[in-house]
Amino acid sequence: MALADNWYTFIRFNGGEAGARDMFEKVMEELLRAENPGKEVHLVKASQGDGGIDVYVHQENGIDVYQCKFFMGSMNSSRWTQVKKSFNRVIEFFNSDEARGVKMLSWYLCMPREMQKEDIPEWEEFCKDRESNKIPISCIDGNEIIQRMKKCDRLDNSSFISRYFAVPESVREGLKNIPKCLTAIPMVNLDVGLIGREEILEKILTLLEGRKRLALVSGLGGIGKTAVMQWVCNDIKEKGNYVAWIDCGSSLKEDLLLLGDAFGIHDEEPDTAYKKILSAVKTQLDGALYLFMDNLARRPDDDELKDLNSLNAHIMVTSRQKNTAFPNVDLEVLAPEEALTMFFKYYNGDTDRRYERAARDIVTSVGSHTLLVELLAKAAAKAGGTLEDFAKDLEEKGVFDVFKRKLPAAHERNENRTIEDCVMKLYEISGLSKEQKRIMKLFSIFTPEKEIYWKAAEWAGLDLDAVDELVERAWIGRNGLENNYTIHQIIKDSLTRQLKNSGEVLRIEEEYNNLLEEVINTDSYMPRHLEYTKVRERLILAEDIADHLAERTAGMLTTGTIPEQEEGLLVKTSALY
Repeated sequence: MALADNWYTFIRFNGGEAGARDMFEKVMEELLRAENPGKEVHLVKASQGDGGIDVYVHQENGIDVYQCKFFMGSMNSSRWTQVKKSFNRVIEFFNSDEARGVKMLSWYLCMPREMQKEDIPEWEEFCKDRESNKIPISCIDGNEIIQRMKKCDRLDNSSFISRYFAVPESVREGLKNIPKCLTAIPMVNLDVGLIGREEILEKILTLLEGRKRLALVSGLGGIGKTAVMQWVCNDIKEKGNYVAWIDCGSSLKEDLLLLGDAFGIHDEEPDTAYKKILSAVKTQLDGALYLFMDNLARRPDDDELKDLNSLNAHIMVTSRQKNTAFPNVDLEVLAPEEALTMFFKYYNGDTDRRYERAARDIVTSVGSHTLLVELLAKAAAKAGGTLEDFAKDLEEKGVFDVFKRKLPAAHERNENRTIEDCVMKLYEISGLSKEQKRIMKLFSIFTPEKEIYWKAAEWAGLDLDAVDELVERAWIGRNGLENNYTIHQIIKDSLTRQLKNSGEVLRIEEEYNNLLEEVINTDSYMPRHLEYTKVRERLILAEDIADHLAERTAGMLTTGTIPEQEEGLLVKTSALY
């Protein structure tokens, strides 16, 4: 058993950051139980009403509270805000009648990242500002957690390290010890929940367990197909099944190559790797695979359908178009009352329904379209003031005039144009900063499949606080591993159309090339002191950037020629790996 007791191994063998986050809380519960024999230790189910408590240990005079934050990478302002909100929630809970007199004795922040020297001032200020609560505050970082696990292993043979941080030889040898999550699995939004889709969820689950074990969810762009599939996927995952999530690209072969990591299939010629992965799915899993394929843009050809059928897997697909190869489930827009509930969930957690009439007018104006409702609700929350003021402002700026066009039915030829017009009107009046608009333009020019480039956001000097605020406002999304961002296809198409019309595409592409130049600068990108996992991570990134540039130089869409700068970048990145 080759040990690699670091949190990157932990992430990999728990299906990415989303799975690792769930497992981190369970690991902390198990560790605290091992350290506190004879005492009650409980994991509190995650929900908006958990009072800011993830795990607690019962003591004689009260309880110790442990707040688990699966933070890797830097602690930016958004993360400190999350920590502060969690502490405030737990204080409010214990000061309320709901606590029934139970006292909190101490509060612990648990996270896998190690404290850095730049964190010290913020942490000290955090503790000092809360001295009036008279609650001892401590931080348990990733290094301390691992050391405490090792101590438990020595004292009572708990096997924490071998179970959670070992890379099994059997994985590399292609045996059956395969992680249940074969890829990173997207998180569901617990704060908002699955509104108005409960019947659809049950119908999909029935199809997946039926004779064909196939389900296609189709519907208008931005209507919530991916969100529904995320809930189905997480429901299946919680039952202990093998699951894999794929964001569909140009071919099934490229998509399924993403499963290679789970089976230890690396660095092989694509056709060979593809055949090995098909074989591994059929022979090395001790249960059926549930395969989730998001945003399929075309009908699979006969060979691809044959390969899919050979997997003997349960397969769910989302697409804007119906597909005769799969049993189809149509996803319609939300009912008005459901859309109103969603609006208030995003606006204020549905804690206050004053100005409901204004909210109803806003929701009705966009035909209860899910993405537009979310963008409007979050814009209203950022705007301050009342919803009546916000609705009046929208009307004065002509936003409602755009929204009042009849939204098309799903599968209509020009179904997305009206929605794109609505998105662009919102974008124009959104009040985004110059830096945020620059980031949005960069994201819109390049395809969502190239998510890994945005792991380089911090290295390239992008303003991560600006990126985080864009995530909070739903203009971009965070998906999978740390600093891995996506942009909704509707938003991407809207911005790309505007950029092409304004002739900005070439300038943005040049700026992107400059960004890549910064990323792969030898001194900052590959300093000698980096630990192995970071070096490997960045080598993979360099390889992907080189592949991307090679694809672009094969046929430049906008210029028809290969810029001299890109030729230099291609040589540089190729030399890095």
